[in-house]
Amino acid sequence: MRAQVTPSVAKVSVRGRREALEALRADAIEAFVDLAGLGAGRYNLRVQVDPSEHFGLNTITPSVVEVTIK
Repeated sequence: MRAQVTPSVAKVSVRGRREALEALRADAIEAFVDLAGLGAGRYNLRVQVDPSEHFGLNTITPSVVEVTIK
């Protein structure tokens, strides 16, 4: 199966101690959607970010994306 996500990019805003945020690299934050158990079809799914001990999550934009599984 293949999955297409629209839009394919999300903006993640985080909060935390200055030292932690200054050392944070953009590629250290991975936004994802959970496709577990889904079959072919179209879904509106919540964008997620795994918790971290170094920063807290403010916002994810968009918070929901359209996923098409074929």
